[in-house]
Amino acid sequence: MIRRLDDAADTAVDALANGPLSPDEQHAIAATLGKLLPLVADSLQDQLDTETAAALLNERQERG
Repeated sequence: MIRRLDDAADTAVDALANGPLSPDEQHAIAATLGKLLPLVADSLQDQLDTETAAALLNERQERG
């Protein structure tokens, strides 16, 4: 997933190096990011939830 996001960013950088994006290029990048960003957000939220649960469990065990 992160690799796909990196690939999309590389594509955008390459296109911008050649000048402004055409409407088709803008649409393609927006569509790709529209699919990838929710996946990244979900992944980050899962990681945060896991870390928070581990911290709470650790705190409970220290008190117990």
